[in-house]
This record gives sequence, C-alpha cells and structure tokens, in this order.
Amino acid sequence: MSKNFIFIEGNLVADPEAKSTNSGKTVLRFTIAENVRVKDASGQWVDGEANFYDCDYWPNDPQYWLKRLGKGVAAVIVGNIKQDRWEYEGKKMSRVKINVENIYYKWLPEIGQKAEAAQTQGAATTAPAAPSFVDDEYIPF
Repeated sequence: MSKNFIFIEGNLVADPEAKSTNSGKTVLRFTIAENVRVKDASGQWVDGEANFYDCDYWPNDPQYWLKRLGKGVAAVIVGNIKQDRWEYEGKKMSRVKINVENIYYKWLPEIGQKAEAAQTQGAATTAPAAPSFVDDEYIPF
C-alpha cells in the first residue's frame, strides 16, 4: 500500500470552521492559499497564480488550534490527498482535499482575547516552535 504526502506553505484565507461528529470528534476545515513565485520576461521574481487547497484537520485539541489559526496566518501543512466522491441530483461529484496530519510554524499568535490581553500588557504570546525542516548549520550555498 502506498501513501501520498503533500507539503504546502501558505496562508489561511479564512478562519477555520469547526464541525463535530456524532462520536464527539472535531474536524477543522479551512482553505490555505499558496502563491508560487515565478520569473517574468525581464528575469525578475514576481508572484504567480495562487493555488487554493481545501483542508480537513482532526486535531486532538481543536480549541488550541482554533485560538491560533485564522485568516492570514502563515503555516506549513503536511498531509495526504484524498478524493471525496458523492452524488448530487443524479450527478456524480468529486473534489480533492488535503487531510492534514501536521501543522508547522515558527511563530503562531493566539487569536482572540488572550492575544489582545497580552498586547495590552506588553507581553508576547507565542506557541511552541515546531521542528525546523532545514539544518541551520548546513546551508549548501
């Protein structure tokens, strides 16, 4: 059996939506936008066309993530691609989405009251740093 993986760095386009199942599990649904950089005719780097990916994330602690994920937040997601299929008014429908397994970040603010309170008190609110994908001691250029 093979398993696909996808790794995307981008920004959330809206606050995540929390949905609960009958068994009490919570899924966070959000869309992440990735903007690919390309060279134009003069050789300068410019923003290319944005790609948008629908994501489902089943965290153990959804409240932790609801406080930290929001519109505009930059994150790196790792997951696998899944195709949903269903029938609507006699037509077969499908869409591809990402089942998120991990979310990585270097700094992620807490959104909401705690973040506002920290700003008024002059304190910085941060979440624990995720492991880095790049060994800072070895840069090949």
